[in-house]
Amino acid sequence: MSIPRIIHQTWKSVEVPARFQAAARSWRDRHPGWEYVLWTDSDIDRFVRDHFPGLVALFQRYPDQIQRVDAFRYLLLQRVGGVYADLDIECLRSFEPLREHRVVLPRTAPVGLSNDLMMAAPGHPLFQALIDGLPAAFRAWQHWWIPRHFRVLQTTGSLYITRIHRQAGTPDVYLLPPDLYSSQDRSRALVFHLPGDTWAGWDTHAFRFVYARWRSLAGRRRGSLT
Repeated sequence: MSIPRIIHQTWKSVEVPARFQAAARSWRDRHPGWEYVLWTDSDIDRFVRDHFPGLVALFQRYPDQIQRVDAFRYLLLQRVGGVYADLDIECLRSFEPLREHRVVLPRTAPVGLSNDLMMAAPGHPLFQALIDGLPAAFRAWQHWWIPRHFRVLQTTGSLYITRIHRQAGTPDVYLLPPDLYSSQDRSRALVFHLPGDTWAGWDTHAFRFVYARWRSLAGRRRGSLT
């Protein structure tokens, strides 16, 4: 089964913030004839109750809405398939050629994969593995002594999908190279990333500050050695 021509995005309500409206429109503009669905928080709650009742209790235990939204992405692509994209991602080119693959995931920095842009045919084993692994990830990582940033990444976010992808060993997953996903070069990339991080807290910003400083210092050191 090929990837359906459906674009999925999520927001708290149907009132999308003005700063994201042009990016959301870009997906419809680049994909005429494709179905477009904006899922609200209430839609997500209804979808889980209707199609995955066994996960309702887990969804209620997640302390952060971003965890529910992250997990919903896996449920949605396993059940319905299509393209999922965060609202802060602008589409620059049609994703029609990528439909030849069964799953498309982007590589991200510093390592691993991201779940802010995904494509999948419904019923793919990787997304079933992502669903099956959610309860264990919650038990392992949802502890008060773990910073919120890493709890989110390890229970439902990018570190979670990276780990499950490695464990699942599914060979038919196409990984988008950085020049198509994260280069920010509009002449080559498929997408352009706007400032987003609507879920980020102080620890997320602190981690990214430290990481940026580390990269800067590492770059200077490499330069001094050459």
